[in-house]
Amino acid sequence: MRKLQPRMCIPLFSRGCVQFQHFTSVPCQTVLSESSACSCGILMLALAHVHKCRGMSATASRLLGPLSEAALGYSAAKGSRSSQSSQGTSQPQSSGADVTEAEVQLKFALGVELLMEHAANYSLHGKDEKALSTLAPAQRMLEVSGSPPDLASGFYMQYGAAYASLRRFGEALQEYGKAWEILEKYNSTRSLDACTLLFDMAIAAAGLRRTQDAQRFFQEASTILDSTASGNLKLTWPAKLRNLRSMSFAMETAGSIEEGIRPLQQAWKVLRQANATESLESAALLHHLGALHYYLAVYPKAALYFDLARERHQAHGDFSGAAQMWWLSVVTTVRGWLWNAEQWLHP
Repeated sequence: MRKLQPRMCIPLFSRGCVQFQHFTSVPCQTVLSESSACSCGILMLALAHVHKCRGMSATASRLLGPLSEAALGYSAAKGSRSSQSSQGTSQPQSSGADVTEAEVQLKFALGVELLMEHAANYSLHGKDEKALSTLAPAQRMLEVSGSPPDLASGFYMQYGAAYASLRRFGEALQEYGKAWEILEKYNSTRSLDACTLLFDMAIAAAGLRRTQDAQRFFQEASTILDSTASGNLKLTWPAKLRNLRSMSFAMETAGSIEEGIRPLQQAWKVLRQANATESLESAALLHHLGALHYYLAVYPKAALYFDLARERHQAHGDFSGAAQMWWLSVVTTVRGWLWNAEQWLHP
């Protein structure tokens, strides 16, 4: 999803150091003026990007933290001033320069993007709860920003993904639904963004054991993926394979292992049509199929899949992977013999 690009932030880096030093010392409960909040926000966004580009993601997170708190305070103060204005209550003027409505919306849009960046940094380090709490204030700021469609749809997709990572699939679907409404409003339901969203919705639906909905979302996503590549399957098969396996993992997570096999069978058809049945990707798919059949106690078939995966690893010179598949095949075969003996002794 394309995000707004604050191209003006880097030139402000050198001249804004004094503002940055002042900003980090401002108590969180202090209400910043609109202009100072914006300039400091742009500066800290620049700093965060610089540190992140250098691989210092922890430093980026530390720099983004104070601005997240200030952005939340700014949103609350804006709402308070609007409430006082509607009630006819007089209020002091801001010490900052007067700004237009468009400038205010831009500031909030940059704030939303910043919080999304901060949340993504938390998710990268496995701190999903913090990522979710970081995105919460951005939802109010998004409304004030005028909700630019590309930013809004990207935000709700990220918000939904944050819920899904915590296995809160019902709430994830609600956020995904908001993103889908935006895509529908702007006639973007046949785009690759829509395709990604539908796959996410399929996984969330599978997590809720809504198998029919999951299959419907998945089918719609597959249709879009085919059409956007103008029928050239070779351009799409890696993406389709990835999404089909994700769908299978989601079914497994929901406890529907048999349902999880179906996307993998479809994935094999994709590989066959793309002439990629001897690739390393096919070895990973065969390994996956073997594991699911093992869980279902269909040991002969599982062993066959492991053997086929071993052959492909060996053909590509991946002897470590080949050894692993050989060992799984042996263990599965022995387990099958023991299972047959148990059935014979205890019919």
